[in-house]
Amino acid sequence: MFLLILVLAIAAAVYIFSQTSAAEIAKDTAITDAAGEVGGGPPRLALLQKVSLTK
Repeated sequence: MFLLILVLAIAAAVYIFSQTSAAEIAKDTAITDAAGEVGGGPPRLALLQKVSLTK
């Protein structure tokens, strides 16, 4: 019984973490797209995003 609860808890944690990661990727993509529309921003913004994603 304990093993079943442990497996369910781990599965829930993985699911929640993957949803958070997908939301952050979507946010970063939206920021990059918006900067591209303004002009001149994407290369520098892309570099800053790479730095922030490695933390």
